Amino acid sequence: MVPAAVGGVINVTTKKGRSNQAAKAEIGVVGFNTFKALAGFSGHQAEFDYSAAYSRTSFKDYDNGQGRCYANTGLDRRNTVNTCLGYFH
Repeated sequence: MVPAAVGGVINVTTKKGRSNQAAKAEIGVVGFNTFKALAGFSGHQAEFDYSAAYSRTSFKDYDNGQGRCYANTGLDRRNTVNTCLGYFH
């Protein structure tokens, strides 16, 4: 028997606040009957930088054109909150 090996890499990149305050808002269609909205802000004050964002993705069912309805996914919506606070000296 040959042993199996599993490997992978995780790369974590955090957002940094800019020297100016900034806000961001997006809304759009991600895929078939899948919609996404996002709002966030970032900034920098003295030795601190910060950023925060909220996004909501909605997954709708779809009709195949022959009267049959299929569930797009078992998940109706996903809410995500990201925050980051940094200190540099």
